[in-house]
Amino acid sequence: MDTNLNDRNKEFKFMHIPEYTEQPRAYKNLFVFEKIDGGNCSVRKEKGIIAPHSRSRRLTQQDLGSFYFRNFFDWTYSTLELQDLPEDKILCGEWTHYGFGHICYNPEYMDRFFLLGVFDKSKERYLHPNETDNLINSLNLDDKIVRLPVLCRGDINKELADELSKEPSNFYNGPKEGIVIHKYGLSFKQGLRMEKHFNPEFREIGDIKTGIERYVTRRRLVKAAQNLRTYGKNLNFENVISAAVNYILRDSKEYKKEDLLEAFLEPEIKTLFFEKIIPLFKKKEK
Repeated sequence: MDTNLNDRNKEFKFMHIPEYTEQPRAYKNLFVFEKIDGGNCSVRKEKGIIAPHSRSRRLTQQDLGSFYFRNFFDWTYSTLELQDLPEDKILCGEWTHYGFGHICYNPEYMDRFFLLGVFDKSKERYLHPNETDNLINSLNLDDKIVRLPVLCRGDINKELADELSKEPSNFYNGPKEGIVIHKYGLSFKQGLRMEKHFNPEFREIGDIKTGIERYVTRRRLVKAAQNLRTYGKNLNFENVISAAVNYILRDSKEYKKEDLLEAFLEPEIKTLFFEKIIPLFKKKEK
């Protein structure tokens, strides 16, 4: 075993995924998957011991009070099949969970590990989907994780990306958050390039409305509420719209603060907040 694998564990961080530029793509090893709305996480083996990680670091007991970490922690240590994970492979995924503003998928898909890819530390690249399937099958993990179905492969363009992102999710009775485009090849850093494309309902800036209303989106409210929850703040309507406006002003000076606040005070936005946003932050009842 490579003696530097543990150092590579510490160095590895799941890549930032840029938004799809909407340019046509035609590529033999191009795969499109549904984008999952959860917490980014990974499973790694260090010195023979399986350990749960966030996107960049090992999780510890101090992390157990943070949202999804406890259930992910428990799953990692209770899934015996993971003990056979080779030390040079990192399972990268999303953990679906309640209470932090993410999509509530069907119950059988909540508190589950959705596999996004496998990074090979020895080869310093992500495994091709065929290689990933072989690994997961050899570890008998098929019923322990969720593998994403391929929505299309080979090529993508704006029209197809829009169409795929607007189709119903495979995991609940509602819209996809979006899609993720994977391109595999040795010419890419770590052997993979990813791009994401959001369903219009989950975009921070709307592409249907015009003017100031473009900034008044569900996604802005969710992100503002997530930030407030992270710092233990009260999720009342006034706090959330104030936080949303402050985030908008960081990105754009196109409108004044008072005008943005007024736009968020429209009756339909308040209804959206109480009927659609707040329920996403309620913990699952026992």
